Amino acid sequence: MSRRLFLAVFLSLVALHCVAYEPGIEAELRVSGAPPTLAFHTEAGERVELDQAVLYVDAVELRACELTYGLGSVARAHGLETGTGPWRLDLATGGTISEILRPVPGEYCGVVLHMDGRSFETVAARLAGRIEGATMEEDVPGPFDLVVPFVEPLLLDDRADQPALELTLDQRKLFDHEGTLTERLEAIGQLTVR
Repeated sequence: MSRRLFLAVFLSLVALHCVAYEPGIEAELRVSGAPPTLAFHTEAGERVELDQAVLYVDAVELRACELTYGLGSVARAHGLETGTGPWRLDLATGGTISEILRPVPGEYCGVVLHMDGRSFETVAARLAGRIEGATMEEDVPGPFDLVVPFVEPLLLDDRADQPALELTLDQRKLFDHEGTLTERLEAIGQLTVR
């Protein structure tokens, strides 16, 4: 089969799927830091004073467990929801993101925060403050995806499915892990479903 014919057939199937899809599944997502904590002690006993723990979030989405044809994950089904982002989320001062996602039926394995500071003309993430009085600053300059998995896959297959998802990123634990800021951000997320 030629590449052009395959592409035409594939796009036709996607279009038919979009036409046949009946909206109804909604997932309420709330993203926040731990309670605002500007000064605290690490597990090792070091005193940390935070000035900023800022994430610049361009979009939020649910990640499908099986990604078909390399299309990636499904954030908001077929553009039915435009979202309210981008967001400047400061974990140190108690900022939150609240969003309603409208995914297609399927099995989902995690929540993805697409970090990208270009909408704010800045970096994707910034951490600044003091450890034991010494100034520290860390940035993630370019876009990256923060993926936080569910403990068990989340099956959404009925219009009555309306889960409430809570993603907590505990900024106090950033200093209890080794690695880059991106790697440490991946280690501090806790995702609950109600």
